[in-house]
Parts: sequence; C-alpha cells; structure tokens
Amino acid sequence: MREQGPLFGPVKHKDSLWTLEDGDGGREISIVLTKQISHQTWSSVIKGQDELDVLTQKEMQKKMMLERFQKEVCREIRA
Repeated sequence: MREQGPLFGPVKHKDSLWTLEDGDGGREISIVLTKQISHQTWSSVIKGQDELDVLTQKEMQKKMMLERFQKEVCREIRA
C-alpha cells in the first residue's frame, strides 16, 4: 500500500517512530505518530483519505474530552 498526501495535523517528529518487522506476508512497517495537539481528533491520518464516520468521530471526541478532564482533575488534586 502506498499512501500519499498531507497529514491531517502536525506531529511531534522527535516523539514519533517507525519499525520494520517480518510478518506472515512479508515485511511490515509500523508507524506511530504523536500529534502536536494531543486532544485534537483526526478524521483520518492523511487528509481526505479513509475518513472515519461521524459517529466514530464523535465517540473519539468524547473519549478525548474525558481524558483531558481526568488529567486536569489529577493536576488540581496534586496542587
């Protein structure tokens, strides 16, 4: 598979990585991208390709808001 195009949003290059592994069907590459804006939801990795449906996007947004809330509460408790 060969994907081209701009990423949906900016990433932290130093915190992102890739690995090359031998799999059942040959070599596999795994790519981990760390978003610069961690709580931002992306509808796809590459703009305009294989976008998530609206329901899945809303569920992801809810989960990310809950994570942000939990982090903020933990910071307040520690202070």
